[in-house]
Amino acid sequence: MSYFKNAPENGVHAKTPKKLETIEKSTTVGYLADGAPIRSIVNAKTEGELKRTHYAIKEVFLRIHAYEDILVEEWGADWLERYTLHLSERTRHDINIMLTRHIYPHIGHLKLHEVGYLDIQQMMNSFEGRKIGSVAKIMQTVKRLFRDAEYEGMIDRDITSRIVMPRTMKGKAVRA
Repeated sequence: MSYFKNAPENGVHAKTPKKLETIEKSTTVGYLADGAPIRSIVNAKTEGELKRTHYAIKEVFLRIHAYEDILVEEWGADWLERYTLHLSERTRHDINIMLTRHIYPHIGHLKLHEVGYLDIQQMMNSFEGRKIGSVAKIMQTVKRLFRDAEYEGMIDRDITSRIVMPRTMKGKAVRA
């Protein structure tokens, strides 16, 4: 009897299974503005799987490129109208103010799929020294905006997942 769980009884290891054969095929999933094809290499075990994979890749490509020209400001207005219906009127008003005063001036003019991590982090860093509650609300709004854009298939990944809060001042109540 062996003390090792996976040790062979007779001291000889079983043969490792053969590597499965795969089919590799280069396929066109779309075209650039100048007409050049965008190619993708697809690997599959069967012809049927190859065809399904090809169509899935093409569908993702078309879905992402269908939203190519949407600006952050356009998406924000649409998002506010569709995704915040369950919130109170006051909360929707506050989110609208955050979008128009704090987010749109920084990234509203950019195309949604062109906004990068550094654009968002730069915007957040511009709020350094403000009250923590205000900055946290802006950050929450930006994260929801881009998370829902990813959910809708407008962008391929959520770029706000690694955003770091800037240094803020302690949130003291200001009395009139």
